[in-house]
Parts: sequence; C-alpha cells; structure tokens
Amino acid sequence: ILSDIVLNSTIPDEEFLKEREVVLEEEASSYDSVNGKMYQKYRDNFHKGYLSTPIIGTKESIEGFTAEEVRKFYKEFCSKDNLIVSVSSNYTKKYAMPLIAKYFGDPSGRVKKPYSFSPIKTFKNLGKTQEMTYPEIEHTYVTISYPGLVKKDPRSVSLRVLSSILGSGMDSRLFKEVREKRGLVYSISCGSSSAEQQGAFSISFSCRDKNVDEVIEVIKAEVIRIQEEEIEDKELTKIKNKSITAYYSAVEDSY
Repeated sequence: ILSDIVLNSTIPDEEFLKEREVVLEEEASSYDSVNGKMYQKYRDNFHKGYLSTPIIGTKESIEGFTAEEVRKFYKEFCSKDNLIVSVSSNYTKKYAMPLIAKYFGDPSGRVKKPYSFSPIKTFKNLGKTQEMTYPEIEHTYVTISYPGLVKKDPRSVSLRVLSSILGSGMDSRLFKEVREKRGLVYSISCGSSSAEQQGAFSISFSCRDKNVDEVIEVIKAEVIRIQEEEIEDKELTKIKNKSITAYYSAVEDSY
C-alpha cells in the first residue's frame, strides 16, 4: 500500500483542489494562535533568506498552485532514487530486505548529498521592537531574540549549555530571578534554533502588561552578567549532568 501511494499516485484534479482547500484552512488557522501570529511577525522582521518565509506558504502562493505543478514536482522528486525506507517491526533483516526490494527497488546504500545553503551573517532590524495587538487575552507575550549559530557551527553544544544555565528549567537563572524571587511571571524560558543559513537565540515569557518592563530589565541584567562574569564550576557541572541525564533518557526511548 505504501509503495503504491508513494510511487504510483495520480494526483487527479478534483482531489488536488480538495486538498488545496485543506491546506488553506491550515494556513488560516495559524492566525488564531498568539504564538503563531507572533512567530510570523518575528520571522518576517528578524531573519533573511528562506527562514523569513512561512513553510506552509502564503494564502496567495497556495491558491496559485496548479495540479500540473504538483504532478511535475512529484514526478521529479518522488522516485525510487530519492527514497529512504525505514522499517519498525519485529521482522528480521533477512525477511524485510526482500520485501523492500520487491516494492521499492534494490537499495543503493547511498544517500544523496543534501542541498547546501550559504550562511547569511546579517539579520534584519536588529534592535527593533515590534508590537502587535491581539484581542481578548489577559497576558502580554514577549520574545527577545539575538543572532544565533548555524547548524554546522561547532559552538552549538556550548550554546545549549549556556541556554540551560540562563533559562532552561526551574533551576535556571532567569526562572529563579524572575519567577521565584519576584513573582512576575508563571514561566520564562530561552532556547536556540539553528538552520543552514541562520540561527537565533531567544528568550520568551508572558505576564500582565504592567510587569513587562521590569521583566525585560531583569533579562538585560542577566544577559550582561553571563557575558561578563565567569560561570562557576559548580553551576557548569550541574547543568552538564542534567544534559547527560536527558541524553541517556532519550537514547533509552524506543522512538
């Protein structure tokens, strides 16, 4: 069944038109979410290159697709040569391999080289504050973002450790300072995202509007402090141990 779907789809016009409407519904629903709407504005204002465009496309681009374009894309890219087949079952390799060869072709053992993108070192609108109004919500939602690292940057591991110290989890500096000491937010966190062309390091929180400025001032102070003061060995060891524990937990998960 999978082989037939993947290799022999016909993509009739009437089915294409129905599915295009489904995708338009999905695109429209993203505007109903505060975080979704925020991310759209952030992406448009912060990144350059392909990261500045929505993965799903826009209403205009989705409506502009034709069934013939989709069939052409399908014919060019959805072939046996481009397949990676993954099997999760109690089948032995001896039993599974002939089935894969029968329905998907003989494996070449090679994975095609992925498309490469040159890193873009400049960002849009650094230092700019973008504000939006969203009706009938209680909190003000804030994301503060800094230029980050691309996927291949060897410092990415260090950045994850830095992220844990600054704002990942209940023992992080920002959680202790903003929530535990001052009671200004329910949650605050930070994290990094890395792509081929650009990366970002972001701090996010939500709170009542009257507390926003105070939280931002605390964040600024903590960002300056982590730049200027040496991280103590005890704090670093604790975060490393937490990361190692999370790693062991992940590799024991069947998924």
